[in-house]
Amino acid sequence: MGRHFFKLFRNSAREFVAKPFDMADSYYTFLKRMNGEGLTQFLLTSDTMINLLLSFLQSKNNYLAGITLYDDDDVEAKERITNLFKAYTDGLLTDDDIHSQLDYLESKFSIDLDAISIRNNDHGVMTIRSNGVFDAYDVAWVNIVLRELTKAWN
Repeated sequence: MGRHFFKLFRNSAREFVAKPFDMADSYYTFLKRMNGEGLTQFLLTSDTMINLLLSFLQSKNNYLAGITLYDDDDVEAKERITNLFKAYTDGLLTDDDIHSQLDYLESKFSIDLDAISIRNNDHGVMTIRSNGVFDAYDVAWVNIVLRELTKAWN
């Protein structure tokens, strides 16, 4: 079975909603149709991506599988960020520590996260992008993403 793609929205009650998205369809036509259904697209800032990643990593069943920066040529920055999250996963950094270090990197080097990939022991890999599109082979990720995003947002 192939990868499933979903786009994040918020409904009128300000709840997160994930709608299936066919990559063969026009993205902008899809957004317009969802807007007609009363949904507003949700975009993830770097800070939201960090909070979401930290929320995922609080479960011992989830692991950082990869990150993509907007400037994907910046291998050093990508390595630094990956090492910070590994230290967090290993219990060497607190939430405040990692936010402080990432804020410093972002201000000094203008680092922005474009996508994160999470590996879950039961459900495989899921990748979520700053445009609010996420994909995975296992549709169980929909509920996981919505739960973790709600925790990270609050």
